Amino acid sequence: MKTLNSLFRIITIIILIYSTIFAQLDLSVYTDKETYEYGETIMLYAKVTNTADTTFEFFAPTYQTCQAGFSFNNFNSGEYATCLATAELLTFKPHFSKIYSWRIEPQSLGLPNKNGTQTIIGKYYFDLTDTIYIQAPKFFGGEIELLYHVNNFDSVNAISRNLNADVVFGSDYGEVKHEVWQIEGFDIDSLVQIYSNDSIFVSFEKSIWIMYESIVDEYEFPIDYYPLEVGNRWYYEKIELENINDPIHNFIVTDTLYVEVLADTIMPNGKKYSILKNGLGTGEFVRSNFYGIYNYKDEDSSEVLVYNYFAKLDEYYPVDFFDISRVSLTEKQKEFIFGESINTLNYSADGLISFNITFAEGLGIIYSAYDGPLNYKIIGCKINGDVYSDTIVVGVKEEKLETIPAHFSLSQNYPNP
Repeated sequence: MKTLNSLFRIITIIILIYSTIFAQLDLSVYTDKETYEYGETIMLYAKVTNTADTTFEFFAPTYQTCQAGFSFNNFNSGEYATCLATAELLTFKPHFSKIYSWRIEPQSLGLPNKNGTQTIIGKYYFDLTDTIYIQAPKFFGGEIELLYHVNNFDSVNAISRNLNADVVFGSDYGEVKHEVWQIEGFDIDSLVQIYSNDSIFVSFEKSIWIMYESIVDEYEFPIDYYPLEVGNRWYYEKIELENINDPIHNFIVTDTLYVEVLADTIMPNGKKYSILKNGLGTGEFVRSNFYGIYNYKDEDSSEVLVYNYFAKLDEYYPVDFFDISRVSLTEKQKEFIFGESINTLNYSADGLISFNITFAEGLGIIYSAYDGPLNYKIIGCKINGDVYSDTIVVGVKEEKLETIPAHFSLSQNYPNP
């Protein structure tokens, strides 16, 4: 009887611990879009949040390589992640979040592996799960890793040609060859079923290595590169090139532009957007969150992540908004703005129009340069009631900010979507 009572107490304690965890930790999974085109990269995020007012700590049995995971239809990321068996103490302060992200490249992973609705389930410790659904067409292709004996080279080479495979890696281990093929136009799972049992190959399997794109602590590193509270204002000097033959010495200030958050509204897609007056390269309906800056599209009530805070440096990603077709994060650095060293992100946008735009953390747009001799540079702003200005250079005070002239003119190629 004593043994049963002791066992009952242990079970009760375990139940109480798990109840506390479920009440304290919350898992939410989401993607950068809801609908994807064929072959389009899918950004997947798993956000673990401590919803309580007390700190929660536990030892994760594996290191950062595979703490959070996901399943994508019948694909399980845990089968393809390299897990380091090194315990790590994870500390979740009150309302602290840890965000894990993955870049799902169809050309490498062969996902999505069916047409239409895709089921994604995020997974975390303590059996925490969250399920979302996206729309995307099936991708035909992926990467294959194979081993074969050199005596079968001609037969394997013939298969490679038939599949129009691109050999992205190759090495020799004595009499055995090791290759990775990238294939498009074929069902990758069907190919594995066919050739994994073929005696020509020592092995023939999908080449997949799952790793995080990033792990970010939101509480410790809050990001807001475009504060969009109603009433926020930004003032810019309009700088034009007076003599195009002398681009170094002939820039002159010709006018002043201001941008203001007039209000916010819920759009037909159910999301809240800020309404901007004179949106400088961002459009009229804009929202920002931890991951970037989004624009609302009237034609189909969707949205576009135009400025992705976590984009890879110097790699263009597709953006279908106004006359912009692609955007690249070109630089991440600290700059002195209004006497302080502040994190900045610089983007290059391309399409029918081209321009560069720089965002400063906590301030918003500080600089933009467009095709032709036209630039805008910040001279002051009011953010959440606080006034920022370089008083040494422009002498802007709060009362002066209110009286800076609002009239301005735009050249024909100015992107004001």
